[in-house]
Amino acid sequence: MIPIQKALKWIQNLCLINRLSSNCQASVARSRLTNKPRLVETKTAGFTLIELLISALIAGLIVSGLLGIVVELVSTNRRELARSETMRDMGIAAEFMSNELREAIYVYTGKCLWEGQSSPGQTDYCPGLFGGDGGLELPDDNSLPLIAFWKLDPIPENCEDPDCNLYKLSGRTYTLVVYFLNNKEDDKWDGRARITRWAMKRFNEKGKKSGEFSDPLDVSSGLTLQTWPRTADGNTPPGAQRPRFGDPNPDVLVDFVDDTQDVNLGTERECPAQYEVTPSLESLKGDFEGVRSVYACVLDETKSTRTVQQLQKNEANQNQKVILAVRGNPEGRYGLDRRSCSQDNPATGEKNLSTELGKDTQQTTCRLASIKTEVLNRGTVNKQPMDLGK
Repeated sequence: MIPIQKALKWIQNLCLINRLSSNCQASVARSRLTNKPRLVETKTAGFTLIELLISALIAGLIVSGLLGIVVELVSTNRRELARSETMRDMGIAAEFMSNELREAIYVYTGKCLWEGQSSPGQTDYCPGLFGGDGGLELPDDNSLPLIAFWKLDPIPENCEDPDCNLYKLSGRTYTLVVYFLNNKEDDKWDGRARITRWAMKRFNEKGKKSGEFSDPLDVSSGLTLQTWPRTADGNTPPGAQRPRFGDPNPDVLVDFVDDTQDVNLGTERECPAQYEVTPSLESLKGDFEGVRSVYACVLDETKSTRTVQQLQKNEANQNQKVILAVRGNPEGRYGLDRRSCSQDNPATGEKNLSTELGKDTQQTTCRLASIKTEVLNRGTVNKQPMDLGK
């Protein structure tokens, strides 16, 4: 029994060893399969090239739009600044001219300033200072006389000329002041045109007589304020010479004055009834044809009330009312593009906001509104006081 039991036990142990061996092989096989290297698929974070290009395009559109708005705001601010500065300059110029007109003793109308009117011996006769028989020469071909008047100036303190003794009692002499519109191209000035001031004085700053000057109130010679440099009869005083402006360099009052043409120009549009416009329509020729940027309306009630004898004696003069208008144009000022303004002679192929409309319709953003002021001159000559007893 014992050997049989041992044999059975030995067989059981052998089976157990075989079972363990097979299990180990299966385990090794499974571990080999498990430890075999595997390819793992991973995702990469970020944008593709197409996405980056689309994003850059959208960002560029947004930035360009914002830059366009900023540039437009800056340009608008510069344009408004140029316009406001020009309007301010025109206001200062109008104030200066009106203050001087208040000191005037006689203001010429447009016809008396240029072509003249009526005939000698009439109460409204005047020879015309520049375009008529007055004989005054224009400073240059690029000047248009706007308004002229007589005023009183003090005698220079160092006046040693013998003729100074004639004025020492009054202490003042008569001066002819003329404002011109000048559009001559000059490197000193950037605007289209400017207002210049010329003065014809009896004595210059050095106290010397400035040329052959005929006193406008020389009754012995027959001169009058209205008919100067001729007499009321249309004659030239004996020994009188052609009057000239002595100083070749006038004073420039203001730059950036408008000189573009007006449409349907007419005196009835600018001046009220009974007022006369200066400069007259007859004087608006050449480069100044149709230009009415600076003008004045003069009310002279003297001509219809006094006689020829009173005219010859410079009597019955009355105060004159003057309406002054000045219009600016900021073209050429810093911050304003000239291409947005009128151009009389644009370059070949160049266009602007008004070129296609033509010169006769130069209505642009550069032309400003006129500044107007009304003046009553305070100076009179031989004015008779009103008789309150009548």
